[in-house]
Amino acid sequence: MKAFLLFLLLVVGVFGEEVEEISDALVEEGINQLQRINQLTSEISEDELKSLGQSGTLDFSKAFRCGLFMTWPGKSEDKPVSPLFIFNATFEASEECEAGTPNYKRYKNFCSSAWDKGFADRGLTLESPSIDKKRAKEGERVVDDICGYMKKHMKTPFVGRHSRKFPNGLEFGMFTNACGEAGWSWSGRTHSERVCCRKGRGATCPKDIL
Repeated sequence: MKAFLLFLLLVVGVFGEEVEEISDALVEEGINQLQRINQLTSEISEDELKSLGQSGTLDFSKAFRCGLFMTWPGKSEDKPVSPLFIFNATFEASEECEAGTPNYKRYKNFCSSAWDKGFADRGLTLESPSIDKKRAKEGERVVDDICGYMKKHMKTPFVGRHSRKFPNGLEFGMFTNACGEAGWSWSGRTHSERVCCRKGRGATCPKDIL
């Protein structure tokens, strides 16, 4: 890609009007090629979706990632409450990171497509069986996984009723991070159900907080 763009600049800048028709064609082809690349890398493939949990080979400073975070109800764009699950896979962003121009629109679209294909399209709800097959056989649900995490890692056995920290419950959504930056940005996807917990297990949220 760098070689192609360099060639394009040389043709336009050095030869000028003598190759005006050729340079216009090259510019159009360059734009089309960039659009095709952007389209391909803005949506996760089925193979990439299957390998989200596998450790990536790219350094964080040259890649972007996707992760699930707990958020304040109705405030997904604010700083998230806590990580819920950060996927191990890393995705190519080396040229953007090295240039100091991370393309968060692309990363958000990519991670949003992972959410759509991995969660929304499969009809995942809080009452769905745990993603962990062993826990699912024991009758554990997705909401129990989340509440167990909040109890163990956030020292928060209660979310919603009886909770001083999170009296209105919590939500969770998809976020993205790139180029080794510390912060995470909301991708535009948040689960529609409110999360409430009682003693580290899923509980029904009171109607007055919904």
